[in-house]
Amino acid sequence: MATSVIRPVLAPRLLLLRHLTHSRSTPLLLAHFHQHRTSWTLTTASGPTRCTIMTNNDPPSRSLHSGTPADAPATTNSYQARLVVDLVRSLERIGSFAMTSMSDPLSVEDDLAQIRTLYRSMDRSAKLGLWEQEVSVRTLAKVAKLLAQQPWGLDFLIQVRGDLLTTMRSRSATSPPSLQTAINVLKRQIQTSLLPGLQFVQLSRGSSDELSRGSSDELKRKIIQYETVHLMKTTNDLDKRLQRYRLIYAFLHPRLADPIAFLQIALTPTLSGSVQSILNDATANEQMDPPPTAAIFYSVNSTMRGLAGIHMGSRIIKAAVADLQVHHPSVTVFSTLSPIPSLRAWLQSTPPTRGSGPRRAMGAAAEPYGRWEAVGAILPATLREAVVRHFGSLSKFGKMVNQGKWVHDPAQRRFVRAVLTPICKHYLLKVRNDPVERFHLGNGATLLRLNWLGDVSPKGLSQSYGFMVNYWYDLPNLEANARAFNRGRGTIVSKL
Repeated sequence: MATSVIRPVLAPRLLLLRHLTHSRSTPLLLAHFHQHRTSWTLTTASGPTRCTIMTNNDPPSRSLHSGTPADAPATTNSYQARLVVDLVRSLERIGSFAMTSMSDPLSVEDDLAQIRTLYRSMDRSAKLGLWEQEVSVRTLAKVAKLLAQQPWGLDFLIQVRGDLLTTMRSRSATSPPSLQTAINVLKRQIQTSLLPGLQFVQLSRGSSDELSRGSSDELKRKIIQYETVHLMKTTNDLDKRLQRYRLIYAFLHPRLADPIAFLQIALTPTLSGSVQSILNDATANEQMDPPPTAAIFYSVNSTMRGLAGIHMGSRIIKAAVADLQVHHPSVTVFSTLSPIPSLRAWLQSTPPTRGSGPRRAMGAAAEPYGRWEAVGAILPATLREAVVRHFGSLSKFGKMVNQGKWVHDPAQRRFVRAVLTPICKHYLLKVRNDPVERFHLGNGATLLRLNWLGDVSPKGLSQSYGFMVNYWYDLPNLEANARAFNRGRGTIVSKL
């Protein structure tokens, strides 16, 4: 039987067999496929021959958009070091001859599949070691382009870039320069392959609707799985967000199994300040007269770490605004209702301590509410004195607030609101350490309004004591605002 005939059936097993004939990595490949044995019979001119190939039938479990095995060792042993060497050789070999007319397309395809297999076998340390090797930008760009042409290649490139970004974040100043180079090379290739094929769809509540890919039921399951802002458990939870005045848009791609980004919107009569009123509105499916004037973006999710810096969240917001202007012309206000996920963590942190030695080392343990004392200077004198008079100190007040019992006491709620509001404004305008804030301001949005107890769920209280904020997408000024914020000046447009 000719190789071309048996290839579609036995391609995964013949991958190894092909490399045994021309790869310098034979011992390593045999070592890699050591977990399971699969036997099969190959009929040749001389009769049937029974072969046993070592193959791993169960791919290692991996984290979201990462090829790292869940139980991978934390250190690079000799086997992992050999994986690195072999993968670098594969990159160089493809980079040197894959684009020439002498290249065997099947051989190049198998080499690319080998790269994926070897990479997914590496632990975190080995992956970092890979980028400490001397791989030229030209070689990496050429291999990335070839990988992107494989049916599985775009997903793989996104996984690899996600790993690189995670490594860069954890290593910071100690990362090799080649790491950032690899991140940039992969970004360019991913953009080239991804953006032309983006599909912008609006989810339907019906279960039988066919979208551009697969059934809407499958897409619903993915949306529930990836929602991180206001969690969902069942399709009933999702259906509440797919009513007449509740919309969900998503970016899909035909070569990716998962949605890339999705945006949830509530169409409301006026600017909304409570996410519970949006999620629990029993009238969201009834005709609104007069029609809605505000579109509230209350949840935006980008699902793939490897697409960071490609601004999928920004792209889907702009696409949604364009669609709303066509299909809901009464809507003139485009605003978010956003959490402040890092506010409480910042208030519970210990401010920098001057000095050194034991005194500095004891700072966090000795002053668990030290940030509260530091932010006292933000408060008006009369309010600061009232806190000290009733609680003894600002740190004791902070301890009371963190316990959360004030939520059930109207008098305490009013007092907590009076103290926390100027602190929250200071955090957004001066500290500017919140990732959601940076995202929307980077898009050119305007800080519009603080909403006290805008999210009274356990998550909302644990993140920001219930505060939410409206970021206003003032369309005529978006581009100018984005330039002012992103080009080093960090200018914030605010109406707080």
